[in-house]
Amino acid sequence: MMCRFKIALMVFGILIIAASGVYAQTNDFPAVLSIRERAAVVDKITQLRLDRLLGGFMKETGFDMWIITCNEDNYDPVFLTMIPYDA
Repeated sequence: MMCRFKIALMVFGILIIAASGVYAQTNDFPAVLSIRERAAVVDKITQLRLDRLLGGFMKETGFDMWIITCNEDNYDPVFLTMIPYDA
């Protein structure tokens, strides 16, 4: 009976040590990017979307041109996703 208790206690101790290591690894938060770094990432994603998706969609639907119309202080929701981040 005492042998089972020692084994259970040892397994419990190992689990506690392993769990604390996992918690320490998952508790690390990523660094927040500066505005310029964030703008570079968003601009890169926007450029990839325009290069890879838009041309294919336009060929598929038969459109030759895509115009996004905006009124003063009333931007089309798509417009904000098509312009550079810092514009």
